[in-house]
Amino acid sequence: MSARAFAGFFVTLLAVLILVGTFAASMAMAFGKAMAATGDTPQTAIVNTGPEWRLVKDAWDQDDERGYENFVRALGRTSCASLDQCLRSDANPYRHTDGDEIFYGDCADVAYFLRGYYAWKNGLP
Repeated sequence: MSARAFAGFFVTLLAVLILVGTFAASMAMAFGKAMAATGDTPQTAIVNTGPEWRLVKDAWDQDDERGYENFVRALGRTSCASLDQCLRSDANPYRHTDGDEIFYGDCADVAYFLRGYYAWKNGLP
């Protein structure tokens, strides 16, 4: 692939990612507004507090996905500068169960780490 073709592909991919991200953000905001209007707040039932990963479900459902969206949105609204700071912030409802662990991750790891962390705390696969 030539450099010009690669550059064109990269720009197209970047545009698609921006559009998808914008759509996801607008949907998340709409959901947040709807929840605020109805007075509904997601409940946080912590299943796993230690190193074990006990499963209570065999699959994620819409409520789990919604809870994860709210979890990530809350962390994203903080001024944290590292994964560890984000997980120790007040936005993380599970922070008091983590002990003295230090959480490391770069931008490539964060999305996977947060999904795994949320799944672990909620007993999801």
